[in-house]
Amino acid sequence: MVLAIVLCILFVVSNPLTRIKEKSDYLRVQDMIAISNAWQLRDVAHANVPLSSFWTEILPGRAVMIGTDANLGNNKCVKEIVGYLDLNSFVIEKFLPSLPINPSKINNWTASQTGYYIQKNADNTITVGSCEVEDGVVLEITR
Repeated sequence: MVLAIVLCILFVVSNPLTRIKEKSDYLRVQDMIAISNAWQLRDVAHANVPLSSFWTEILPGRAVMIGTDANLGNNKCVKEIVGYLDLNSFVIEKFLPSLPINPSKINNWTASQTGYYIQKNADNTITVGSCEVEDGVVLEITR
């Protein structure tokens, strides 16, 4: 028992950067699942009425960052961003408990630039992704 505890401590201490990255990726995936679930709940509650006229004008395959910032040149996303989509109504309507913000240690994401994007797909699905890529792994969920 004591040996197992010592080995566990040694494992965590020996590679803290990996543990931090794994925790950040876990939080990102949980945020993306929450956003995707909220999107589906909103569609059901509003009988598939588009979120906004801006969303209906976005072509399939294009991505928008979740947030309120209108300065496209200021984003640091790995995906090409064509605009911003304010999801604060999702919080107000209780589809999301709060607006998720990417847990980056590199970029200073805020509610105006959350570090997450939504991409409209041709088959009426959406892809929710993280603007951050660590170790070359792109985190995305499509529903």
